[in-house]
Amino acid sequence: MRELVSKLPASTSPSSGRHWLAGLLNQRAIDLKDHFAEYEAARQCYELSLELRPGDATTCCNLALLLWSCIEVLATAGERFEEASKLDPSNGHIHSTYALFLTHTRHKPDLAIQHFELSMELMPSEGYVCGNFATWHILNGNMNKAWELAKEAMRLCRPRPGRTMVRPLLCAAAILILEHRDPSVPLGQLKTLFDRGIDHVAWIVTALLDELDRRVTPEESKLFRAISAAIADEGKISDLDAFPLWKEAPPVPFDCDWPKTIDYSSARFTT
Repeated sequence: MRELVSKLPASTSPSSGRHWLAGLLNQRAIDLKDHFAEYEAARQCYELSLELRPGDATTCCNLALLLWSCIEVLATAGERFEEASKLDPSNGHIHSTYALFLTHTRHKPDLAIQHFELSMELMPSEGYVCGNFATWHILNGNMNKAWELAKEAMRLCRPRPGRTMVRPLLCAAAILILEHRDPSVPLGQLKTLFDRGIDHVAWIVTALLDELDRRVTPEESKLFRAISAAIADEGKISDLDAFPLWKEAPPVPFDCDWPKTIDYSSARFTT
């Protein structure tokens, strides 16, 4: 591939061979990551794509996500996220993903909320953006806002059920567990979603899982970690049947309303 690249005319035009090849490499890297778990090969594709098309914010963000969630090269991932957010400050997807990194890995809530709020301004109708932001509010004690965002994310995801729906469902189940309430409706909807099939790829909700470790029973905490593992790996779905709370929850349609939650307007958890 590098031999081919060396023969391409130097050009920054969107119609040039370099630009076209950079796009193919970016897509190939996504396939290698999501469908084959070939992370180092995906990294090479992303890096070569950026050599061909320097300053491409989407590829830069994709590389950062790979380095963070799959390879765990965290310092470089942080640099790439920061670079991507500066290259394309109007890209809500980049701000939302960077905010997740700052929330779950860097533990910088004040900086994370700036990027979450930007992503909400730029992409208010994207379910995954609302779902991502809901996790931040759970961790920072605003359960009412977390519930509101999770419900909105579920509403937005309902017409096209898929991988992005797992985050509001996981958030709703976590909120109900933290309230010592029955989480069977969102858990049953997760069952329905798994039965329909989703793209199972690496994802990170470390801070939320750690918070549940501190606040719920060991059995409940293990269940949420098992759900998170199943979201990343289809082969882990069968492991969930070892948990009575999961096994006893019947599949639930996506249009079924969640139970009402406790009013936490004056409450704040300590994290």
